[in-house]
Amino acid sequence: MKALVFAMLVLSAICRPVMAGGIDGKWTAEMHMDSKDGRSYTNKTTFVLKNDGGVLTGSVEMNGKAVDISDGKVDGNKFSFKVSFEGHKGLRTIIYDGTVEGDSLKGELKVRGIGQVWPFEAKRLE
Repeated sequence: MKALVFAMLVLSAICRPVMAGGIDGKWTAEMHMDSKDGRSYTNKTTFVLKNDGGVLTGSVEMNGKAVDISDGKVDGNKFSFKVSFEGHKGLRTIIYDGTVEGDSLKGELKVRGIGQVWPFEAKRLE
């Protein structure tokens, strides 16, 4: 009986972080970026995400502008989605690809059209 109780406690401790670490919620990231022309800046981003059976929906707010995500997918702790917006140089698409690690989203963002890739990390707000 003691072994069974111990095993249940161990399983509970292992499973709790996985269950608590879902992608649903509000996240924020600040990324320091350097552009090809030598300028550097901090990009503040807020993510509002919802997993519905492996389909990821939500929005990304970048510098005060909210944009709906597309092609969102969740598989276990892995996720990916796209964001398209009109920039000063035309339509841009950013592809986010990463993992949920407790109260952090970690991964890479790839900007189509300019061939740049940056790591990102977002922290859970809600």
